[in-house]
Formats: sequence, C-alpha cells, structure tokens
Amino acid sequence: MQQTSKTENPEGNAHQSEFTLDNEYVLTSDEDFPPNGTQLFTDHNPNRLAVSQGSGTKQLGDGETMTNQAVYVVGRACAEDTAVPAAPADGGSYVAVATRGLCAFTEKVANMEAAGGYAGAVVVNPEGACDGFGINVEGVIPVVSLDRMNGFGLFDKVRRRERPRRRELYAFEYTGP
Repeated sequence: MQQTSKTENPEGNAHQSEFTLDNEYVLTSDEDFPPNGTQLFTDHNPNRLAVSQGSGTKQLGDGETMTNQAVYVVGRACAEDTAVPAAPADGGSYVAVATRGLCAFTEKVANMEAAGGYAGAVVVNPEGACDGFGINVEGVIPVVSLDRMNGFGLFDKVRRRERPRRRELYAFEYTGP
C-alpha cells in the first residue's frame, strides 16, 4: 500500500506477527486478499459493499467503474443446470448473477461468457452469512463475489428471503480501487 499511496481498511485477520530484533517494531501480515478496495453499490442501497475480484479475470483498475443491470441467470450456471440465457439484446450493459455451488467457478463464468452479451459476472454465496469470498477463477469478463444477503439484495429480495426470478433486473455499479 505504501507503494501506491493508498490506504485500505485492515482485513483484521492477521496470521503472522514478529517483533524486530530490537523490539522497536512489530511486523504483521494479513490474509492473502487482493491489495485493492473494489466496491459494489446498487441504485436502491447507498452503502458500498466490499467485493472480491476473480483471480484470473479482467480486473477493474484504479477508479475504473462498470455500471450494469444485474440479470439473475437462475441457479448456479453449471452444465447440469438450466442453460444460462443470453443477455438482453437491447444494447444495454448486463452482468450475469449466479449462485455458488456444484461446479467450479471457471465453469460458471465460461457458461456465462458462452451465453453471450454479459460485461461481467457476480457469484453469490447461496446460504449463510459468509461475506464476499476469494474467488479463484479464469475468464475474460470481470467477476466479483458477494454474500447471500447482498447478492440477492441486487434484486431487492433481502427482506422476503427469496431468490430472484429469472431475468429480474436491477441497476448496480462496481468500481475498482
């Protein structure tokens, strides 16, 4: 962080710390999360959410922003599930949203890319209170992860605890560090 002159909120989960020989300093390390502060926010929730970008996908750079409509692709976007539908062909910018489970993240993203028309992808933890999670994935489009509450919150489904219906759209934006 010192090299980029950025400040980030600490993750708060140190795994290693050592005193220097003269006991003047303590050196600590944090988990191996990406050194950026990628955030997501929606048109109906002003709170910015910290998200984790996919490891082997296009990364949003400093100040780079994507503004899209979220499309729930119904299920997990795995080969065993209903095929991922193509994004609407109306010239808009869309991001595919699927839930975690059954197949590898790379398969999910490959199926979203093969469907066509998506500028990015979001993978949502399907249950529990797990926060955004690190996502080891290969793909061309940007990918981020979200916990269940905020993932389904993209479709305003938090209060009723229901999954979004097919093709339900809500605007959202995510921005690089």
